[in-house]
Amino acid sequence: MQKIESSNATFVFWNSSSERCFGVDGKELTSSVCQENNISMINASDSNSMASDDGYQEGLESSNSLAIVESMVKILTLAVIPTVSILGVAGNLIGIVIISKNGLQKTSNILLVCLSTADATFLVAVNNIPWLIYKYVGGFSFPFSEPESRVLFDTYIVFNAFYMVGLSCSMTVPALITVERLIAILFPLHFRNVVTPARTWSVVAIFFIYYSGSFIILGPNWYRFYYVQTNYTSFGLVAPSYLRQEQPTLMENLLSLLNVLTGIVPLSIVISGSAIISVKIALAARQRRMMTSSSTATKSAATSQATRTLLAVCLVFSVTGTYRYIIDEIFDVTVAETVEVAICRAVKELVTVLNSSCNFIIYVATNKNFRVFRSSPRKGKEVTMPQSRHTVCKENARCSQDT
Repeated sequence: MQKIESSNATFVFWNSSSERCFGVDGKELTSSVCQENNISMINASDSNSMASDDGYQEGLESSNSLAIVESMVKILTLAVIPTVSILGVAGNLIGIVIISKNGLQKTSNILLVCLSTADATFLVAVNNIPWLIYKYVGGFSFPFSEPESRVLFDTYIVFNAFYMVGLSCSMTVPALITVERLIAILFPLHFRNVVTPARTWSVVAIFFIYYSGSFIILGPNWYRFYYVQTNYTSFGLVAPSYLRQEQPTLMENLLSLLNVLTGIVPLSIVISGSAIISVKIALAARQRRMMTSSSTATKSAATSQATRTLLAVCLVFSVTGTYRYIIDEIFDVTVAETVEVAICRAVKELVTVLNSSCNFIIYVATNKNFRVFRSSPRKGKEVTMPQSRHTVCKENARCSQDT
């Protein structure tokens, strides 16, 4: 079954098993209406007449190309993305455990834990099993009884809500990380008074509550379940909600606001902030090299381990987030799901999954608390395990906290 969106925003559903197409109200549409919406109704008996057409060979080659692209989309959706997301969930969970053991008194650690939590939520929800059944098993339908189709639809809505909340938080937290590092570098004397753990938790909670509330309201009002039952076939459909059809401007404005808050705004903050931080790091490194005595070299926020880790996270986000934003702007939700659009969206999803999965690799490469994952045991040598703040304080006469 294929979902087509016509120019007048009327959704039409084609069921290949019965070779009929239906509107969202469940009424069967005529052949002319189906053809107006670019729905092919050619059956096996028409193939002989097509064979005599001069353009048949060209059409066949085009069909083969489309089949290759469709196979690529299916491989990305059913194999590559689930595999990467499973590894990403494991990495984010390990990161949460290690960072939490190291202490959540530091605001940078709080933000990293929140980012890993958001990424793990997104990576679980990106594998929306009911949607995969809807698309690949039923051909854009739930080919089951009405109760079973209803359960799958409700589960799809839940997966979609977790997907959107996880993705939105994952796109917002890097902006908070950038702001936190900018304050630490530009205003080091006031940093501890301005950026406190309590305030950091509060800001993250505000965004989480806002996104959760938005999708609790928007999600069920964006789609509705419809069950089509005729003498020939029966199946469940995911159709646009009545509110979305009656108030399209309102719903689009709400979605546009969310897209701005999770798109261009955090991207602008992260890209511009990362540029400033990079310049400060370069200047600080140059200043340290100019110092003749190592005893006079002081560690600043610009050269700290936390800054390097957070900057690496933000730089990766800048690249992947920009690509996602561009694809979303070109192929928004009103664009029909053609094969070309499907491959672009599948690659966009893969890029987003890679962004959410690679943070653990960044931690291992830049953070000494993860050195156990990059050091192998050697004869006569001990592998350095992550140490908690309390252990470090016992070993040193003076315990200093890295900004």
